[in-house]
Amino acid sequence: MRHPTPYPADAFANLSSVVSDGRYRRFEDQALIPSAVSRIAGSLTSSDFRFVTVAASTITALPEPLGGITPEAHSPIYGVSIVRSDFGDSSRPHFNRDQVLLFQDGRGQHWQLHRKDLPDHFRELSTSSGLTAALEAYGALPSSGTITSIL
Repeated sequence: MRHPTPYPADAFANLSSVVSDGRYRRFEDQALIPSAVSRIAGSLTSSDFRFVTVAASTITALPEPLGGITPEAHSPIYGVSIVRSDFGDSSRPHFNRDQVLLFQDGRGQHWQLHRKDLPDHFRELSTSSGLTAALEAYGALPSSGTITSIL
C-alpha cells in the first residue's frame, strides 16, 4: 500500500506566508511559485506548465488515517494543484493535473499525500477540509480569493 511521504518542516511553515486559512492563490508565472511548492516531489520544470493553485484550510476534528498516518485534528492543511498541458500521444491537446495535500500528524511530522498514490483517501481529506473546489478549478479564477467564492 502506498502512503504519504515526508515533507520538509521548513517548507510547510513557509506555506502560511503563501496563503492563509480559507483562501487560495493561483500562480501562472512559474518564476513566482513559492519555494515551498517547488519542493513537492515531482518537478515544476515542464515546458508545458500552465498554473499552480495553492489553497489552505483546517483539518476536521476526526480525520481518518491515511496509509497508516493520521493527520492532526484542527491543524493546517494545504492543497496544491499543478496544471500542465499535454500534447503527447493524444490527437487532442488536454490538461494534466498533479494534486498534493500537505499536512502534519500528531507528532508534528509533516507529510505530502499525492492524489495518484491514495486517491480515495485524498478525495476524503480534500472534501472534508473544503479544499476540493480550489484544487479542481481549471477555469479562469482571480489570482487569489476565498475558497468559498468559487463554490
